[in-house]
Amino acid sequence: MSTLIISILSGLIGASIAAYFNYRIRLSLLEKANRDSERKLAYVYVVQLSQYLAIKFLIENFLEKALEHLDEPLPEGEFELTHAASIYIEDALSNIDDDFFDKVDSIDKMIDQMMEGFNNTYLSNEQQANLPKQTILFYQRYEHYLKSTAVSFKFFKACLSNKKLFDMVNAKQINSSIETVKSLFDAAGLLRAAMAEYGGIGSKESTYILEQQYEFLRKNVANEFEHDKKLGKAKAHLEESGQLSANNSSKKDAQTARAYS
Repeated sequence: MSTLIISILSGLIGASIAAYFNYRIRLSLLEKANRDSERKLAYVYVVQLSQYLAIKFLIENFLEKALEHLDEPLPEGEFELTHAASIYIEDALSNIDDDFFDKVDSIDKMIDQMMEGFNNTYLSNEQQANLPKQTILFYQRYEHYLKSTAVSFKFFKACLSNKKLFDMVNAKQINSSIETVKSLFDAAGLLRAAMAEYGGIGSKESTYILEQQYEFLRKNVANEFEHDKKLGKAKAHLEESGQLSANNSSKKDAQTARAYS
């Protein structure tokens, strides 16, 4: 009888130990899977947020070159470049003719694409709950400026479809939007650094991602300028050779012939 009891107890102890180790193994695998998932999310976020820094660098390079070509340098300490840019944009917008509002489809599409890109970077409450506490703070600030920027874009998009509303746009609103975008870039930079640390992404890999995003955007912008330049040369060549005029004349002749037939 005692042998049977010992055997039963030994079996129960053995089963308990086996169950415990199986539980620890499954828990370890689950934790590893969750950690891998979190690292992948962090990596995706670092890649996405690198676009903000790449755009920021492109803008800074453009502004530096623009300042070099100013006839008179801006006074230091009295106002910033963004204030001058806001006044300049306000003046440019005031000189837009009515035909502009018939050709804003491309701008609308560009704004929609940017808005879609914004929506891809929002995190759910469950995803935020897995982040370190400090990273959650960085994310909340980023989301705040992201939503504020989206509101600004929606406002300007609405202005493009309503000339009366468009006429109300002034330098103060423009400058406010510029400052919001600047704050978004700064918040994106802080969140990017926090996400890189959270995902175990080293400085070398983080720098490589940023360089790749910058080069990708730079090439796209350069290609746009190059195509614009070539289109201008092509138009000038065709006009000089009379081919555009000939095409226009043939169209007018065809229309005239149809009118008298």
